[in-house]
Amino acid sequence: MSSLRLSPSAWPMVVKVPLFVATLVILMSVVVSNLIVARLVQGQEASLNQLTEAYLDGVSAALTNPVIREDTWEVFDVLDRAQKRYETVQAIYTVVALPDGTVLASSDPKRFAPKSPVPTSLTAPFEDNHYLHIEEQNGVAWAWRKLAEAGQPIGDLYTEINIAHLLAERRRVLSTLISGTVLLTLLFASTGFFAVRRMVRPITQLGGYLEGVRHGTDEPIPAELFKDEKTEFGRLFRRFNDMKVAIRQRQEIADLLAEEEKLAILGKLASGMAHEVNNPLGGMGNAIDTIRKHGGDEQVRNRSLGILERGLDGIAKVTQATLATYKGSDKLGHLKWRDLEDIKFLVHHKIERRNVDLKWDNDTPPKMRVDGSVTRQIVLNLLLNACEASPTGGEVQFHASATNDHLVIVVQDQGPGIPEAVVAQLRGDTVSAFTDGKYGLGAWTVGTLLKRLDGNIEIETLEGGGTRIAVLLPLFTA
Repeated sequence: MSSLRLSPSAWPMVVKVPLFVATLVILMSVVVSNLIVARLVQGQEASLNQLTEAYLDGVSAALTNPVIREDTWEVFDVLDRAQKRYETVQAIYTVVALPDGTVLASSDPKRFAPKSPVPTSLTAPFEDNHYLHIEEQNGVAWAWRKLAEAGQPIGDLYTEINIAHLLAERRRVLSTLISGTVLLTLLFASTGFFAVRRMVRPITQLGGYLEGVRHGTDEPIPAELFKDEKTEFGRLFRRFNDMKVAIRQRQEIADLLAEEEKLAILGKLASGMAHEVNNPLGGMGNAIDTIRKHGGDEQVRNRSLGILERGLDGIAKVTQATLATYKGSDKLGHLKWRDLEDIKFLVHHKIERRNVDLKWDNDTPPKMRVDGSVTRQIVLNLLLNACEASPTGGEVQFHASATNDHLVIVVQDQGPGIPEAVVAQLRGDTVSAFTDGKYGLGAWTVGTLLKRLDGNIEIETLEGGGTRIAVLLPLFTA
Protein backbone atom coordinates (compact mmCIF):
# COMPACT_ATOMS: atom_id res chain seq x y z
CA MET A 1 0.00 0.00 0.00
CA SER A 2 2.81 2.44 0.84
CA SER A 3 4.58 1.75 -2.47
CA LEU A 4 1.31 2.46 -4.29
CA ARG A 5 1.00 5.83 -2.55
CA LEU A 6 4.55 6.70 -3.56
CA SER A 7 3.75 6.07 -7.21
CA PRO A 8 3.03 9.38 -9.02
CA SER A 9 0.21 7.74 -10.96
CA ALA A 10 -1.66 7.24 -7.66
CA TRP A 11 -1.36 10.88 -6.58
CA PRO A 12 -4.51 13.01 -6.72
CA MET A 13 -4.90 15.53 -9.52
CA VAL A 14 -4.75 18.46 -7.07
CA VAL A 15 -1.16 17.41 -6.35
CA LYS A 16 -0.04 16.29 -9.82
CA VAL A 17 -1.16 19.42 -11.71
CA PRO A 18 0.55 21.96 -9.37
CA LEU A 19 3.69 19.83 -9.40
CA PHE A 20 3.57 19.73 -13.18
CA VAL A 21 3.15 23.51 -13.33
CA ALA A 22 6.00 24.01 -10.84
CA THR A 23 8.23 21.69 -12.86
CA LEU A 24 7.49 23.64 -16.04
CA VAL A 25 8.24 26.93 -14.27
CA ILE A 26 11.53 25.57 -12.94
CA LEU A 27 12.56 24.19 -16.34
CA MET A 28 11.64 27.44 -18.04
CA SER A 29 13.51 29.44 -15.39
CA VAL A 30 16.61 27.28 -15.75
CA VAL A 31 16.62 27.79 -19.52
CA VAL A 32 15.96 31.53 -19.25
CA SER A 33 18.53 31.92 -16.45
CA ASN A 34 21.19 30.17 -18.49
CA LEU A 35 20.43 32.39 -21.46
CA ILE A 36 20.54 35.55 -19.34
CA VAL A 37 23.77 34.58 -17.59
CA ALA A 38 25.33 33.55 -20.91
CA ARG A 39 24.40 36.89 -22.43
CA LEU A 40 25.76 38.68 -19.37
CA VAL A 41 29.04 36.78 -19.58
CA GLN A 42 29.34 37.58 -23.27
CA GLY A 43 28.64 41.24 -22.59
CA GLN A 44 31.14 41.41 -19.73
CA GLU A 45 33.85 39.69 -21.74
CA ALA A 46 33.21 41.99 -24.70
CA SER A 47 33.43 45.03 -22.41
CA LEU A 48 36.56 43.65 -20.76
CA ASN A 49 38.12 43.07 -24.19
CA GLN A 50 37.40 46.64 -25.23
CA LEU A 51 38.79 48.13 -22.02
CA THR A 52 41.83 45.89 -22.14
CA GLU A 53 42.49 46.75 -25.79
CA ALA A 54 42.23 50.47 -25.02
CA TYR A 55 44.52 50.12 -22.01
CA LEU A 56 47.13 48.07 -23.86
CA ASP A 57 47.00 50.37 -26.90
CA GLY A 58 47.53 53.47 -24.80
CA VAL A 59 50.26 52.02 -22.59
CA SER A 60 52.17 50.33 -25.42
CA ALA A 61 52.19 53.57 -27.45
CA ALA A 62 53.62 55.52 -24.50
CA LEU A 63 56.22 52.83 -23.72
CA THR A 64 57.77 52.46 -27.16
CA ASN A 65 60.54 55.04 -26.83
CA PRO A 66 61.38 54.39 -23.13
CA VAL A 67 61.62 50.64 -23.82
CA ILE A 68 63.89 51.19 -26.82
CA ARG A 69 66.15 53.28 -24.62
CA GLU A 70 65.63 50.84 -21.70
CA ASP A 71 64.84 53.86 -19.51
CA THR A 72 63.52 52.21 -16.36
CA TRP A 73 62.45 55.41 -14.60
CA GLU A 74 60.50 56.72 -17.54
CA VAL A 75 58.76 53.33 -17.85
CA PHE A 76 57.85 53.60 -14.16
CA ASP A 77 56.41 57.04 -14.83
CA VAL A 78 54.37 55.81 -17.83
CA LEU A 79 52.95 52.90 -15.84
CA ASP A 80 52.07 55.19 -12.91
CA ARG A 81 50.26 57.66 -15.14
CA ALA A 82 48.45 54.85 -17.04
CA GLN A 83 47.13 53.31 -13.81
CA LYS A 84 45.56 56.64 -12.83
CA ARG A 85 44.24 57.32 -16.32
CA TYR A 86 42.68 53.87 -16.86
CA GLU A 87 41.07 53.36 -13.44
CA THR A 88 38.09 51.53 -14.96
CA VAL A 89 40.41 48.73 -16.06
CA GLN A 90 41.36 48.06 -12.41
CA ALA A 91 44.85 46.83 -13.28
CA ILE A 92 46.45 45.16 -10.27
CA TYR A 93 49.97 45.39 -11.69
CA THR A 94 51.69 45.87 -15.06
CA VAL A 95 55.05 44.40 -16.04
CA VAL A 96 57.27 45.51 -18.93
CA ALA A 97 59.77 42.85 -20.05
CA LEU A 98 62.66 42.97 -22.48
CA PRO A 99 63.09 40.49 -25.35
CA ASP A 100 65.62 38.54 -23.26
CA GLY A 101 62.89 37.67 -20.72
CA THR A 102 64.01 40.05 -17.94
CA VAL A 103 61.91 42.68 -16.22
CA LEU A 104 62.59 46.25 -17.34
CA ALA A 105 60.10 47.86 -14.96
CA SER A 106 56.74 47.16 -13.27
CA SER A 107 54.06 48.91 -11.29
CA ASP A 108 54.93 46.57 -8.41
CA PRO A 109 58.75 46.62 -8.22
CA LYS A 110 58.83 44.68 -4.97
CA ARG A 111 57.18 41.73 -6.64
CA PHE A 112 58.80 42.14 -10.06
CA ALA A 113 62.19 43.74 -9.55
CA PRO A 114 64.02 45.26 -12.54
CA LYS A 115 66.41 42.89 -14.34
CA SER A 116 64.78 39.87 -12.65
CA PRO A 117 63.50 37.09 -14.92
CA VAL A 118 59.82 37.21 -15.82
CA PRO A 119 57.98 34.45 -13.82
CA THR A 120 56.76 31.50 -15.80
CA SER A 121 53.34 31.90 -14.17
CA LEU A 122 53.06 35.22 -15.98
CA THR A 123 54.04 33.99 -19.44
CA ALA A 124 52.42 30.53 -19.38
CA PRO A 125 48.82 31.72 -19.97
CA PHE A 126 49.86 33.31 -23.29
CA GLU A 127 51.63 30.37 -24.90
CA ASP A 128 48.69 30.04 -27.28
CA ASN A 129 49.24 33.68 -28.38
CA HIS A 130 45.88 34.81 -27.01
CA TYR A 131 46.23 38.25 -25.54
CA LEU A 132 43.57 37.77 -22.80
CA HIS A 133 43.29 34.95 -20.27
CA ILE A 134 40.51 34.87 -17.63
CA GLU A 135 40.55 32.84 -14.40
CA GLU A 136 37.12 33.14 -12.79
CA GLN A 137 38.06 31.02 -9.76
CA ASN A 138 40.71 33.59 -8.79
CA GLY A 139 38.69 36.61 -9.93
CA VAL A 140 41.47 37.92 -12.21
CA ALA A 141 42.34 38.25 -15.90
CA TRP A 142 45.79 38.55 -17.54
CA ALA A 143 46.41 40.61 -20.64
CA TRP A 144 49.50 40.52 -22.86
CA ARG A 145 50.77 42.73 -25.67
CA LYS A 146 53.89 42.33 -27.84
CA LEU A 147 55.80 45.62 -28.01
CA ALA A 148 57.34 46.29 -31.44
CA GLU A 149 58.89 49.13 -33.44
CA ALA A 150 59.08 49.00 -37.23
CA GLY A 151 58.10 45.33 -37.10
CA GLN A 152 60.89 44.45 -34.68
CA PRO A 153 60.01 43.17 -31.18
CA ILE A 154 61.32 45.37 -28.41
CA GLY A 155 59.60 43.76 -25.42
CA ASP A 156 56.40 42.44 -23.82
CA LEU A 157 53.72 44.06 -21.72
CA TYR A 158 51.91 41.99 -19.07
CA THR A 159 49.09 43.16 -16.81
CA GLU A 160 46.84 41.53 -14.25
CA ILE A 161 43.29 42.91 -14.10
CA ASN A 162 40.81 42.60 -11.22
CA ILE A 163 37.44 41.21 -12.46
CA ALA A 164 35.94 40.46 -9.03
CA HIS A 165 33.31 43.17 -9.55
CA LEU A 166 32.22 41.48 -12.81
CA LEU A 167 31.89 38.10 -11.10
CA ALA A 168 30.00 39.71 -8.23
CA GLU A 169 27.57 41.17 -10.73
CA ARG A 170 27.04 37.71 -12.24
CA ARG A 171 26.34 36.27 -8.80
CA ARG A 172 23.84 39.02 -8.06
CA VAL A 173 22.04 38.41 -11.34
CA LEU A 174 22.01 34.64 -10.76
CA SER A 175 20.78 35.10 -7.19
CA THR A 176 18.01 37.39 -8.42
CA LEU A 177 17.01 34.83 -11.04
CA ILE A 178 16.97 31.98 -8.51
CA SER A 179 14.94 33.93 -5.95
CA GLY A 180 12.55 35.04 -8.67
CA THR A 181 12.20 31.44 -9.86
CA VAL A 182 11.44 30.23 -6.33
CA LEU A 183 8.83 32.93 -5.80
CA LEU A 184 7.20 32.30 -9.18
CA THR A 185 7.23 28.56 -8.58
CA LEU A 186 5.56 28.92 -5.19
CA LEU A 187 3.05 31.40 -6.61
CA PHE A 188 2.11 29.28 -9.62
CA ALA A 189 2.10 26.01 -7.64
CA SER A 190 -0.17 27.41 -4.91
CA THR A 191 -2.42 29.08 -7.49
CA GLY A 192 -2.54 25.83 -9.47
CA PHE A 193 -3.33 23.84 -6.32
CA PHE A 194 -6.33 25.96 -5.34
CA ALA A 195 -7.52 26.33 -8.94
CA VAL A 196 -7.30 22.60 -9.67
CA ARG A 197 -8.87 21.69 -6.34
CA ARG A 198 -11.80 23.91 -7.21
CA MET A 199 -12.04 22.50 -10.72
CA VAL A 200 -11.90 18.84 -9.62
CA ARG A 201 -14.28 19.29 -6.70
CA PRO A 202 -17.20 18.04 -8.85
CA ILE A 203 -15.16 14.97 -9.81
CA THR A 204 -14.48 14.26 -6.13
CA GLN A 205 -18.18 14.61 -5.39
CA LEU A 206 -19.06 12.33 -8.29
CA GLY A 207 -16.51 9.79 -7.02
CA GLY A 208 -18.23 9.77 -3.64
CA TYR A 209 -21.60 9.06 -5.22
CA LEU A 210 -20.08 6.34 -7.41
CA GLU A 211 -18.63 4.75 -4.28
CA GLY A 212 -22.15 4.85 -2.85
CA VAL A 213 -23.42 2.99 -5.90
CA ARG A 214 -20.77 0.34 -5.32
CA HIS A 215 -22.04 -0.11 -1.75
CA GLY A 216 -25.65 -0.29 -2.88
CA THR A 217 -26.93 3.13 -1.81
CA ASP A 218 -29.53 4.80 -4.01
CA GLU A 219 -28.90 8.45 -3.21
CA PRO A 220 -29.02 10.79 -6.25
CA ILE A 221 -26.86 13.87 -6.65
CA PRO A 222 -28.72 16.90 -5.18
CA ALA A 223 -30.08 19.29 -7.79
CA GLU A 224 -28.26 22.29 -6.26
CA LEU A 225 -24.92 20.77 -7.31
CA PHE A 226 -25.79 21.06 -11.00
CA LYS A 227 -28.01 24.10 -11.27
CA ASP A 228 -26.34 25.11 -14.51
CA GLU A 229 -26.76 22.11 -16.82
CA LYS A 230 -24.93 23.94 -19.61
CA THR A 231 -21.60 23.17 -17.95
CA GLU A 232 -19.77 19.88 -18.49
CA PHE A 233 -20.20 18.79 -14.88
CA GLY A 234 -23.84 19.85 -14.82
CA ARG A 235 -24.57 17.57 -17.77
CA LEU A 236 -22.43 14.82 -16.25
CA PHE A 237 -24.30 14.96 -12.91
CA ARG A 238 -27.65 14.92 -14.71
CA ARG A 239 -26.62 11.86 -16.73
CA PHE A 240 -25.38 10.18 -13.56
CA ASN A 241 -28.79 10.63 -11.92
CA ASP A 242 -30.47 9.34 -15.09
CA MET A 243 -28.12 6.35 -15.03
CA LYS A 244 -29.02 5.60 -11.41
CA VAL A 245 -32.72 5.71 -12.28
CA ALA A 246 -32.10 3.35 -15.21
CA ILE A 247 -30.06 0.97 -13.02
CA ARG A 248 -32.77 0.96 -10.36
CA GLN A 249 -35.44 0.24 -12.94
CA ARG A 250 -33.34 -2.48 -14.52
CA GLN A 251 -32.72 -4.02 -11.10
CA GLU A 252 -36.44 -3.96 -10.36
CA ILE A 253 -37.07 -5.71 -13.68
CA ALA A 254 -34.33 -8.24 -12.92
CA ASP A 255 -35.81 -8.91 -9.48
CA LEU A 256 -39.25 -9.32 -11.06
CA LEU A 257 -37.86 -11.72 -13.65
CA ALA A 258 -36.06 -13.66 -10.94
CA GLU A 259 -39.28 -13.95 -9.01
CA GLU A 260 -41.08 -15.07 -12.16
CA GLU A 261 -38.37 -17.64 -12.79
CA LYS A 262 -38.73 -18.86 -9.23
CA LEU A 263 -42.48 -19.18 -9.65
CA ALA A 264 -42.02 -20.88 -13.01
CA ILE A 265 -39.59 -23.40 -11.56
CA LEU A 266 -41.88 -23.98 -8.60
CA GLY A 267 -44.76 -24.54 -11.01
CA LYS A 268 -42.72 -27.08 -12.94
CA LEU A 269 -41.64 -28.63 -9.65
CA ALA A 270 -45.22 -28.83 -8.40
CA SER A 271 -46.29 -30.43 -11.68
CA GLY A 272 -43.42 -32.89 -11.52
CA MET A 273 -44.05 -33.72 -7.88
CA ALA A 274 -47.73 -34.23 -8.58
CA HIS A 275 -46.78 -36.61 -11.38
CA GLU A 276 -44.18 -38.42 -9.30
CA VAL A 277 -46.48 -38.69 -6.27
CA ASN A 278 -49.63 -39.56 -8.24
CA ASN A 279 -48.10 -42.58 -9.97
CA PRO A 280 -47.14 -44.47 -6.78
CA LEU A 281 -50.37 -43.37 -5.09
CA GLY A 282 -52.39 -45.28 -7.65
CA GLY A 283 -50.39 -48.43 -7.07
CA MET A 284 -50.50 -47.94 -3.30
CA GLY A 285 -54.29 -47.57 -3.41
CA ASN A 286 -54.60 -50.84 -5.33
CA ALA A 287 -52.28 -52.53 -2.84
CA ILE A 288 -54.45 -51.36 0.06
CA ASP A 289 -57.60 -52.72 -1.63
CA THR A 290 -55.83 -56.01 -2.27
CA ILE A 291 -54.81 -56.28 1.40
CA ARG A 292 -58.36 -55.62 2.49
CA LYS A 293 -59.74 -58.29 0.23
CA HIS A 294 -56.97 -60.89 0.35
CA GLY A 295 -55.02 -59.91 3.45
CA GLY A 296 -55.25 -63.42 4.78
CA ASP A 297 -53.01 -64.69 1.98
CA GLU A 298 -49.43 -64.13 3.17
CA GLN A 299 -47.95 -64.06 -0.33
CA VAL A 300 -50.48 -61.49 -1.53
CA ARG A 301 -50.02 -59.47 1.65
CA ASN A 302 -46.22 -59.40 1.33
CA ARG A 303 -46.39 -58.40 -2.34
CA SER A 304 -48.85 -55.59 -1.54
CA LEU A 305 -46.72 -54.34 1.36
CA GLY A 306 -43.70 -54.30 -0.99
CA ILE A 307 -45.65 -52.07 -3.38
CA LEU A 308 -46.57 -49.76 -0.48
CA GLU A 309 -42.96 -49.61 0.70
CA ARG A 310 -41.55 -48.79 -2.75
CA GLY A 311 -44.21 -46.14 -3.33
CA LEU A 312 -43.51 -44.40 -0.02
CA ASP A 313 -39.77 -44.59 -0.67
CA GLY A 314 -40.22 -42.94 -4.10
CA ILE A 315 -42.38 -40.16 -2.62
CA ALA A 316 -39.80 -39.63 0.16
CA LYS A 317 -36.93 -39.34 -2.34
CA VAL A 318 -38.78 -36.73 -4.45
CA THR A 319 -39.64 -34.74 -1.32
CA GLN A 320 -36.08 -34.88 0.05
CA ALA A 321 -34.58 -33.84 -3.29
CA THR A 322 -37.00 -30.91 -3.52
CA LEU A 323 -36.21 -29.71 -0.01
CA ALA A 324 -32.47 -30.07 -0.59
CA THR A 325 -32.63 -28.01 -3.77
CA TYR A 326 -34.99 -25.21 -2.76
CA LYS A 327 -34.79 -24.76 0.99
CA GLY A 328 -31.71 -22.51 0.60
CA SER A 329 -29.32 -21.48 3.35
CA ASP A 330 -27.40 -18.38 4.39
CA LYS A 331 -24.49 -20.57 5.38
CA LEU A 332 -22.19 -21.97 2.72
CA GLY A 333 -22.70 -25.74 2.65
CA HIS A 334 -20.81 -28.59 1.04
CA LEU A 335 -22.12 -30.48 -1.98
CA LYS A 336 -22.51 -34.24 -1.51
CA TRP A 337 -22.55 -37.01 -4.07
CA ARG A 338 -26.10 -37.86 -2.94
CA ASP A 339 -27.24 -34.27 -3.66
CA LEU A 340 -26.47 -34.68 -7.35
CA GLU A 341 -28.13 -38.09 -7.43
CA ASP A 342 -31.35 -36.59 -6.05
CA ILE A 343 -31.65 -34.33 -9.08
CA LYS A 344 -32.56 -37.36 -11.20
CA PHE A 345 -35.85 -37.57 -9.31
CA LEU A 346 -36.59 -33.86 -9.97
CA VAL A 347 -36.15 -34.16 -13.75
CA HIS A 348 -37.79 -37.57 -14.03
CA HIS A 349 -41.20 -36.12 -14.92
CA LYS A 350 -39.62 -34.01 -17.71
CA ILE A 351 -37.75 -37.06 -19.04
CA GLU A 352 -40.94 -39.14 -19.15
CA ARG A 353 -43.00 -36.34 -20.70
CA ARG A 354 -40.40 -35.67 -23.41
CA ASN A 355 -39.59 -39.38 -23.82
CA VAL A 356 -35.88 -38.58 -23.44
CA ASP A 357 -33.16 -41.04 -22.47
CA LEU A 358 -30.95 -39.69 -19.63
CA LYS A 359 -27.36 -41.01 -19.57
CA TRP A 360 -26.19 -40.34 -16.01
CA ASP A 361 -22.52 -40.45 -14.88
CA ASN A 362 -21.83 -39.01 -11.42
CA ASP A 363 -18.11 -39.56 -10.83
CA THR A 364 -17.70 -37.23 -7.85
CA PRO A 365 -16.37 -37.82 -4.32
CA PRO A 366 -18.75 -38.18 -1.36
CA LYS A 367 -18.28 -34.53 -0.36
CA MET A 368 -17.08 -31.40 -2.28
CA ARG A 369 -16.17 -27.88 -1.09
CA VAL A 370 -18.73 -25.93 -3.13
CA ASP A 371 -22.06 -24.30 -2.32
CA GLY A 372 -24.44 -27.24 -2.53
CA SER A 373 -27.73 -25.34 -2.85
CA VAL A 374 -26.54 -23.06 -5.65
CA THR A 375 -24.83 -25.92 -7.49
CA ARG A 376 -28.00 -28.03 -7.46
CA GLN A 377 -30.01 -25.13 -8.91
CA ILE A 378 -27.46 -24.72 -11.72
CA VAL A 379 -27.53 -28.44 -12.57
CA LEU A 380 -31.33 -28.63 -12.37
CA ASN A 381 -31.80 -25.67 -14.74
CA LEU A 382 -29.28 -27.03 -17.23
CA LEU A 383 -30.91 -30.48 -17.24
CA LEU A 384 -34.45 -29.08 -17.58
CA ASN A 385 -33.35 -26.90 -20.51
CA ALA A 386 -31.48 -29.82 -22.10
CA CYS A 387 -34.57 -32.05 -21.85
CA GLU A 388 -36.76 -29.28 -23.30
CA ALA A 389 -34.34 -28.66 -26.20
CA SER A 390 -33.84 -32.32 -27.13
CA PRO A 391 -36.27 -33.89 -29.60
CA THR A 392 -38.71 -36.58 -28.55
CA GLY A 393 -36.84 -39.85 -28.20
CA GLY A 394 -33.52 -38.01 -27.97
CA GLU A 395 -30.74 -38.37 -25.45
CA VAL A 396 -29.42 -36.12 -22.68
CA GLN A 397 -26.02 -36.86 -21.15
CA PHE A 398 -24.89 -35.79 -17.70
CA HIS A 399 -21.36 -36.18 -16.35
CA ALA A 400 -19.93 -34.81 -13.11
CA SER A 401 -16.34 -35.11 -11.86
CA ALA A 402 -14.01 -33.24 -9.52
CA THR A 403 -10.34 -32.24 -9.60
CA ASN A 404 -8.26 -30.87 -6.75
CA ASP A 405 -9.65 -27.35 -7.21
CA HIS A 406 -12.72 -27.56 -9.50
CA LEU A 407 -16.04 -29.34 -9.86
CA VAL A 408 -16.71 -30.10 -13.53
CA ILE A 409 -20.32 -30.60 -14.72
CA VAL A 410 -21.08 -31.46 -18.34
CA VAL A 411 -24.60 -31.50 -19.83
CA GLN A 412 -25.07 -32.49 -23.48
CA ASP A 413 -28.28 -32.50 -25.51
CA GLN A 414 -29.34 -33.26 -29.11
CA GLY A 415 -31.21 -30.00 -29.65
CA PRO A 416 -30.88 -27.54 -32.55
CA GLY A 417 -28.44 -25.27 -30.73
CA ILE A 418 -28.70 -22.32 -28.35
CA PRO A 419 -29.62 -18.78 -29.52
CA GLU A 420 -26.95 -16.10 -29.07
CA ALA A 421 -29.14 -14.21 -26.61
CA VAL A 422 -29.35 -17.32 -24.40
CA VAL A 423 -25.59 -17.91 -24.72
CA ALA A 424 -25.00 -14.36 -23.44
CA GLN A 425 -27.24 -15.11 -20.45
CA LEU A 426 -25.44 -18.36 -19.69
CA ARG A 427 -22.13 -16.48 -19.71
CA GLY A 428 -23.58 -13.77 -17.45
CA ASP A 429 -22.99 -11.05 -20.08
CA THR A 430 -26.43 -9.47 -19.67
CA VAL A 431 -28.61 -8.47 -16.73
CA SER A 432 -31.88 -8.73 -18.66
CA ALA A 433 -33.69 -12.05 -19.11
CA PHE A 434 -34.52 -13.51 -22.53
CA THR A 435 -37.35 -16.00 -22.68
CA ASP A 436 -38.55 -18.43 -25.30
CA GLY A 437 -40.45 -21.66 -25.39
CA LYS A 438 -37.48 -23.90 -24.71
CA TYR A 439 -35.31 -22.08 -22.19
CA GLY A 440 -37.60 -19.90 -20.09
CA LEU A 441 -35.58 -17.97 -17.52
CA GLY A 442 -33.31 -20.89 -16.65
CA ALA A 443 -30.36 -19.62 -18.69
CA TRP A 444 -30.44 -16.24 -16.95
CA THR A 445 -30.60 -17.99 -13.57
CA VAL A 446 -27.58 -20.15 -14.45
CA GLY A 447 -25.53 -17.11 -15.52
CA THR A 448 -26.44 -15.23 -12.33
CA LEU A 449 -25.59 -18.18 -10.06
CA LEU A 450 -22.30 -18.84 -11.88
CA LYS A 451 -21.20 -15.27 -11.15
CA ARG A 452 -22.02 -15.81 -7.50
CA LEU A 453 -19.71 -18.83 -7.37
CA ASP A 454 -16.99 -17.30 -9.64
CA GLY A 455 -17.58 -20.18 -12.03
CA ASN A 456 -16.88 -20.50 -15.75
CA ILE A 457 -18.97 -21.97 -18.52
CA GLU A 458 -17.94 -23.40 -21.90
CA ILE A 459 -20.57 -23.81 -24.63
CA GLU A 460 -19.85 -25.93 -27.72
CA THR A 461 -22.12 -26.62 -30.68
CA LEU A 462 -21.58 -30.21 -31.84
CA GLU A 463 -21.33 -31.39 -35.40
CA GLY A 464 -24.53 -33.08 -36.47
CA GLY A 465 -26.59 -31.15 -33.93
CA GLY A 466 -26.63 -30.77 -30.20
CA THR A 467 -24.95 -28.62 -27.60
CA ARG A 468 -22.34 -29.46 -24.98
CA ILE A 469 -22.21 -27.23 -21.89
CA ALA A 470 -19.33 -27.58 -19.41
CA VAL A 471 -19.48 -25.76 -16.07
CA LEU A 472 -16.36 -25.32 -13.92
CA LEU A 473 -16.97 -24.35 -10.28
CA PRO A 474 -13.98 -23.55 -8.06
CA LEU A 475 -13.79 -25.42 -4.77
CA PHE A 476 -13.43 -23.15 -1.78
CA THR A 477 -10.75 -23.64 0.87
CA ALA A 478 -11.82 -25.99 3.61
